[in-house]
Amino acid sequence: MVLIVVFLAFTMLITDKSGKNTDFFDKSTSSSLRGFWSIVILLVHIPELYQNTIQDLIGSFAYIGVTFFFISSSYGVMQGIIKKGDAYFQNFWKNRLKRLLIPMLLSNVFMFIFTLFSTRKCEFDLLIQLTGWVRQLLYFYLIVWFTYKGPFKKISNDKKNIIICVLTVILSLVTYFTGGKGISGWPTEMWGCLYGMFLAFNKEKVKNLLSQKFFVLMPIFLVTAGAAGLLYLKYKYIFFFGEYLLKVVLGLLITMVVFTYNSRFKIGNSVNRFLGNISYEIYLVHALSFLIIEYFAPEIESGLFILLSIVITVVISVVINKITNSVNKRLLR
Repeated sequence: MVLIVVFLAFTMLITDKSGKNTDFFDKSTSSSLRGFWSIVILLVHIPELYQNTIQDLIGSFAYIGVTFFFISSSYGVMQGIIKKGDAYFQNFWKNRLKRLLIPMLLSNVFMFIFTLFSTRKCEFDLLIQLTGWVRQLLYFYLIVWFTYKGPFKKISNDKKNIIICVLTVILSLVTYFTGGKGISGWPTEMWGCLYGMFLAFNKEKVKNLLSQKFFVLMPIFLVTAGAAGLLYLKYKYIFFFGEYLLKVVLGLLITMVVFTYNSRFKIGNSVNRFLGNISYEIYLVHALSFLIIEYFAPEIESGLFILLSIVITVVISVVINKITNSVNKRLLR
């Protein structure tokens, strides 16, 4: 487990030659951060039998990783709108769906095959699964498309963006108060969509402010994040105040710590860029890797289980990523 901690520290803190040429939250930096968070998200889902104290501690921050996935996704969408305007929506759904659904379909096929092998049962419903995080992201895309191309298309973009924020908050609250039934299960993480939107329109201002006030803001964010974390540990089971509001505040503060760090320090090396390129696939298939190890080596100890989970997840993710890229190239032709 110590090796995994060292590995995570390496993926976040070590910068190679290419990483030193990156800028604040540019494409390479965003990908590198997604790579780091994808492993943290994997750790939080380790089956209870194979968990340990260190893994549990790291996994406690996994929801920040999900928040970051929403940040980078919404940031990319809004950057596309800023650069291309109305033309961005020409192939909006085609581009979104092929990026999301082709890897998901492939991961579903892998899960179906393993289930057939391990249980001798044909569970065809596995082939059409749509996991919660992806479903929630599709809802956000629908909100953006509806606002820009629906009944509000003639109003100013600033007003459109306000409407998107309001509808996203409403969706987040509905998700929380309904327990995600029929929707999904990421009410607090969805706030990342709002952070990504804000960053898309104010990137240089945010970068300059965080960089110039680094030695003032970093201690403030660290102390307040620590205080919010302690409050969350104490009150996290309290309806709405702890479960929702405190979690949103803590998520924002930790995100600001990462952004403040990135305003002064480069992020990126060959390892986290590699993981970033397959981060979506890692999210999709890590549960399958757990099932594979549990089936073939149920008595394995915790540290080795986690290490093998990462290795198997990465291997399957690379395969799915390669197939997806090949399919997309054929579709482009």
